[in-house]
Amino acid sequence: MPTLLIAALVVCLPLVYLNTTLDPTQPLRYLILAIALSILSGTLLARLYRSRSNHDLSVLRRLIFPVCGIYMLISAISVMQAINVADAIYDLSKVLISGVLLVCATFVLSSDGRATRLLTKAMLISGGLLATIGVCQYYGIAFTNIPGNGMPAGTMANKNLLASIVCMTLPFGLYATLRFDRAWSIVGFLEVMLSFWVILLHSAVGTRFHIRSSQVHYHTSG
Repeated sequence: MPTLLIAALVVCLPLVYLNTTLDPTQPLRYLILAIALSILSGTLLARLYRSRSNHDLSVLRRLIFPVCGIYMLISAISVMQAINVADAIYDLSKVLISGVLLVCATFVLSSDGRATRLLTKAMLISGGLLATIGVCQYYGIAFTNIPGNGMPAGTMANKNLLASIVCMTLPFGLYATLRFDRAWSIVGFLEVMLSFWVILLHSAVGTRFHIRSSQVHYHTSG
């Protein structure tokens, strides 16, 4: 169940958004993530309580966890120096949720032999869906009513975030193309091609913006 929950979050969470809030993505996604992590943490603690000897806790001794703890401590201290305390607490809650996700995900993925393949498949599905939405937005085929700053933005509310997430899914697509069986290998190849398509569209939009800016500057200065 914990591995399936993480895979479901990878697939579903980037697709969630709201049209009625100033920020259409972050508040709702962090709320869903917090609820899911509460369930996941409770499940993991119950398993550890029942059979601690069957779980390897040595993975939690890696350097990344003290570093993460120091970062969260500094973030908490900085709240006292914040001008807008409400925004600072909101940002601190996101840092704490990310830290809990790091611990839970590391523990789950290191203790489940199937986790790597399942997570890779989840990343393929998520990256493929986001890339498809972005391509459809750019050509005006569908999903044009999704709120976003610049096209293609997918469901990430910003074209730079969409480009970042499809770049992040590229290694998973390449891994699936080379190591998985025929069906998932084809899915991995298609995901890689769609991701490159979105990256090229993002570059084209940026180039077109700079050309227009240069033309405006030339006409106004002339």
